[in-house]
Amino acid sequence: MPASEPVSASLQANQQTKTTKERSMNRTKFPIVAAFVALLGAATLLMTGCTGSGHNDHPAQSGDQAPASQDTKAVKYTCPMHPEVVQDKPGDCSKCGMKLVEKR
Repeated sequence: MPASEPVSASLQANQQTKTTKERSMNRTKFPIVAAFVALLGAATLLMTGCTGSGHNDHPAQSGDQAPASQDTKAVKYTCPMHPEVVQDKPGDCSKCGMKLVEKR
């Protein structure tokens, strides 16, 4: 039976080599799969994220120009030192006499 021992040792070495090759292939597959998934995700975001329609449906945000319907609001005037003093027209503060400024 001495002849079967070298075959057994050769078989074990071959299995270990396969295992090492499989690990190596798994290591090279992971970055490729990860890159593919990232590319697929980026393409999905680009295709669905900015379609161009519906952008004007959102209400005005700070920094945007207000719609014309909001421009016709009544302007209020207040005292810089007494914010509780509010009037519909310019004038002087009833508490300190300072000129009222437009309320923002």
